[in-house]
Amino acid sequence: MAIARHGSGPTALASAYGSQVHPVFMLPPVATALFGAALAGAFDSRVALVAAGAAFFAVYTAHLKDGYVDFHRRGEDDDHPLTVLGCRLGLAVATAGFLACLAVLGWLTGPPVVALAAPMWAIGYLHAPQFDTNPVTTTLGYPVGIGLCLLTGYAAQTGSLATRPLALAAVLVTVLAGVKIIDDAQDYDYDRSIGKRTVAVVLGPTDSRSLAIGLLAAGLFAVVPLTITGVMPSSAPVASLAFGAVAAVAVRREPTTATMLLVRGRTSSSRSSWSRCSSNHWRASRCRTSPCWARTRISRPRSCSAPRRSRCCSGRVTGRFGEPPERSRRSTPSRTSGTGTRSKSACSRFRCGPASNCWGSH
Repeated sequence: MAIARHGSGPTALASAYGSQVHPVFMLPPVATALFGAALAGAFDSRVALVAAGAAFFAVYTAHLKDGYVDFHRRGEDDDHPLTVLGCRLGLAVATAGFLACLAVLGWLTGPPVVALAAPMWAIGYLHAPQFDTNPVTTTLGYPVGIGLCLLTGYAAQTGSLATRPLALAAVLVTVLAGVKIIDDAQDYDYDRSIGKRTVAVVLGPTDSRSLAIGLLAAGLFAVVPLTITGVMPSSAPVASLAFGAVAAVAVRREPTTATMLLVRGRTSSSRSSWSRCSSNHWRASRCRTSPCWARTRISRPRSCSAPRRSRCCSGRVTGRFGEPPERSRRSTPSRTSGTGTRSKSACSRFRCGPASNCWGSH
């Protein structure tokens, strides 16, 4: 039986499975797991890579399951590179990879870390069709997954949790929830037409935007008291201030532009936060840590006629990081991916935000 829907042979197979690797959505969880390890101070790189691998397989499982449900079961997507068999085989391999990472983590660190990492896969696998029909779970799925990645990366190094990683995880979840609400507002018309209950559909565009602003503000301002109490380093508000300036501009723009700005702002502030938090923690831990422990293809556009939904990030998007590809001059937006150019049936704005097509997407 066929595994790839477009072509045969090893190249087609590799292209089909490779199209489900979406760097825009996979890099944040993997990087956050590594960041959690860096927070622990001098860390074992082997354990850090295993924790990052668990995050990768969890998100890859979510991408495969979401595409399978949206195309083969719901008929919402225009196309998908894998057959039903291909999706199931991919899910089996991704799950096996995640379980292998759990086994290694359990052997190197202990059962508590396994218990902390296991929900990452559960969130990814249950995203569709269970979690993506509820406004709470569809909004919090990806942010909570990111938070778990950070905590797993930290606990894998130390064997326990501390106040600083817990506080950082809470800030991340809160801010990302606000970004996710703004991101989902891009699909308000289409989601409403199919009865999908996102926060924007349930509360309406205005109230959902207010909620998103409140979450962004709460997460960013929480850094200040956390710094005063010594939970976060004194330089942490710098990253919060930088992202806050971007957020203040983004919330006044329409959802597509706002999401693009928030993606870029989050990336820049994350780099700043990484360098400051990890360097401060490294300096503090080096004094008390033994050195020996620290060994450490593009198709023609199609019109918006098929009654199906598409995701701009279902394959490799042509465009810069965090930006949608160039839109068609036609009245209906189109986008390009590794699986071809597709259009959304509702002819609403396409999406390519930071919190879609994975934990808590669509």
